[in-house]
Amino acid sequence: MELDIAALAAQGLVLRLDGPRGLARVVELAPSDGVGGRYELDPERHRLVAATTTALVLASLDWPLAAGRVRIEGQAPLEALAVDLTIGRGDAGGTKGEVGVAAAHLPGLEVAHEALGEEPLRIAGLALVDAAYALNADGFALVAASAQADRLRVTVGSWDLLLEGVAADGLKQRRLGGRSVLEIGELTVDHLAATRGESVIRIEGLRVKRLSRKSGGKAEPDEDGLRAAEITLDHVTVERPSGAAERDGVAEGGGADDEKADAPGPSLSALLAASSALDKLNGKIDVDLTADATVPVIGGRRATHHFRLRVDHGAINYYRLEKSLSTLEDALLDFRVEGRELALVVNVPLMKKRLVSWPLPDEEERGLANRHLIRLRRLLDYRLATGNTQAPPKAKADKPREGLALRELRFDGIDIALRWSGGDELELPGGGRVVLGSAQRPAVSDLTLRGGLRHTPGAPTAPPGELDLQLDKLRLALSDVAVGRSRLDVGSWRTKSAELRLGMAGLSLSSLAGEAFGIRLRDLVLR
Repeated sequence: MELDIAALAAQGLVLRLDGPRGLARVVELAPSDGVGGRYELDPERHRLVAATTTALVLASLDWPLAAGRVRIEGQAPLEALAVDLTIGRGDAGGTKGEVGVAAAHLPGLEVAHEALGEEPLRIAGLALVDAAYALNADGFALVAASAQADRLRVTVGSWDLLLEGVAADGLKQRRLGGRSVLEIGELTVDHLAATRGESVIRIEGLRVKRLSRKSGGKAEPDEDGLRAAEITLDHVTVERPSGAAERDGVAEGGGADDEKADAPGPSLSALLAASSALDKLNGKIDVDLTADATVPVIGGRRATHHFRLRVDHGAINYYRLEKSLSTLEDALLDFRVEGRELALVVNVPLMKKRLVSWPLPDEEERGLANRHLIRLRRLLDYRLATGNTQAPPKAKADKPREGLALRELRFDGIDIALRWSGGDELELPGGGRVVLGSAQRPAVSDLTLRGGLRHTPGAPTAPPGELDLQLDKLRLALSDVAVGRSRLDVGSWRTKSAELRLGMAGLSLSSLAGEAFGIRLRDLVLR
């Protein structure tokens, strides 16, 4: 059977073809002039050859796939359309051929496919210029000089993404033999919102140059992944309400479906202690510390200590730290260099008790300690004492002597201002490393932290606190950093400024909100 398309198109038509899985493929055309071509039908296939000299109006399309579905809703004008398709009937065969269009505007497009997950890709207001689509039994190829969309909604992993004002130039996508390649010359997005539960990331002014994504097939694993020559973001806001991680069903540090590690990795504090990165800090640390504790000899004690410390190449003066203590604690506590360690001891007549110590593993560290200096990273590597260095005589009273026990810590008036010079690398707990600035440029030109927090050991509910963190001119690079089950490289990361508000529960982060301006990433690879 053969039908003349021109006569049918002039009156409008509904074309219903048998498709996979017992579903019908339905194409509806509004009355259109200037259409020529033919439709052929035999027991094994449909054949459609058509071309238009004027705009053809596609009223709707519902096209089931072997593992998904494509739907177009609303009046979709297609200019200079050319079609040459052979379509297998039912499940007997696939589709092959080509479709080209000078311009197309699709009011609504929905694509459901197993590769996209459970939720379909939804696009509103899609416009294509000089687009062509070719397919056969081995795969397909799509090219477009430009593509624009008013709104695009898609789910990626556990994140729901909403993009508005999307434009792409030089779009190419192909799939052949299980190998998928996507290339975009330049991509811009006016607004992007990424949502997971109650956590939200909003981006204004996203631009990506030379974006590509490769996956599948028999290529080398390092060739797979997402790549971008440059990504810029004008403005980013982040909000994670208190307890959002638990309500989202995602544990801190990864997604809900992340593979379990065989053993926990080293903590960030342990990695900082082993790195020289903190040696590039210069500035000040001001804080009023109120400690409520049981102290040997004097028993219960609550006192406020006013610390005003300078940081010089990552080191502080522990003598000034001691002199910042209130009068009684200053009289009772002493820092002392003892062999290859710096120790904080209770030093009173008839009793000397070591409370905490820090190793001094080399001559440089011991030389600093002899000048009353200790590095911040060394302070992270502390050792709590397990017994007295000199046993006191037995007390005559029946009441046992009380040891050191902490009831509460309050950090008020936190005012930290630092500059973080560059040229070092920091290993991360999940693997990979961060390159901090360079020998010529700082990692952070200005870092300030202000606010207050409380810590009550053993309390059923951690007391709330808040810290304001501001960063100016952040510069770094990333290498082989774990992002879920992927690995991330960023050749250069620059941020003009960032402001974060950290909600604290005791000493732990409970909520996060903030914004960043002028982010630029170059040579990004997500494998």
